[in-house]
Amino acid sequence: MNDVSYHEFAPAKINLALHIIGKKHDMHLLDSLVAFTTIGDNLSAKISNVDSLKIIGPFASSLKDSQNNLVLKAIKLFREKYPNSLPKGLCFVLEKNLPIAAGIGGGSADCAATLRILAKFSKYDISNNDLQSLARVLGADVSACLFSKVLKMQGFGERITIIDPLPSAYILLANPLIQVSTKQVFESLKQVDNGILPEIKQAFSNVEQLTNYLANTRNDLEYPAIKNAVIIKILSDYICNISGCNFARMTGSGASIFGLFSDEKKAKMAMKSIQDKWPNFWVVQGKIL
Repeated sequence: MNDVSYHEFAPAKINLALHIIGKKHDMHLLDSLVAFTTIGDNLSAKISNVDSLKIIGPFASSLKDSQNNLVLKAIKLFREKYPNSLPKGLCFVLEKNLPIAAGIGGGSADCAATLRILAKFSKYDISNNDLQSLARVLGADVSACLFSKVLKMQGFGERITIIDPLPSAYILLANPLIQVSTKQVFESLKQVDNGILPEIKQAFSNVEQLTNYLANTRNDLEYPAIKNAVIIKILSDYICNISGCNFARMTGSGASIFGLFSDEKKAKMAMKSIQDKWPNFWVVQGKIL
């Protein structure tokens, strides 16, 4: 029994569109179209004497204070909610491949992956609804990351609607490796009562249809983020003008930019182009899940 171990992938969360449509109780209301990617972190766990977290990978050094990591917070909350349901201790290893504070939901994805692993270790039958109740306590994006499917996030992020899968598309993610303060971005947002997302009347059959839809949407946090870091616009414009790129936009509150491609070869060429121009930037290529 002690050699039992589980692994979960924690995919990056992409806000294909992010509309801020109001404010309530000092919290912003949103209407967002979200997708997940083959790019992400990896989390594994095995039975141990005490709960612990080891962080490895290219961005491990960015998470120096592991005691405040959402992985450990999720374990603590799970043990409080379901006492005696888990082994005495669990040793988690987080391979941190995603930059932090990058607008791609890395911490929330790690937290959601932790909950999925804990449910596997639990003596009790833990449903997705059970995990969702924990997710809502841990963070606004954790609920969406539990699904890791194409969905709409509304309200404060707690209202989730699963929608039809997107057409096969390749995605490029690039980040100048600067941390943009989400708090500052929201404070710079001048208007909070912006329009809702256009209705999605039917499933997108190809990348061009998806692109046409996205052309009529926004990321309302993009302009205030650019005010804090103009490199976001420079990078976004560069990706948008790369051959084969169907669409490009900032995701979340920044500073990551995504580019959508229907051709994998062109997506890889675009990645190489950015690497050559900005060798210190983080840039990866994958697919929409």
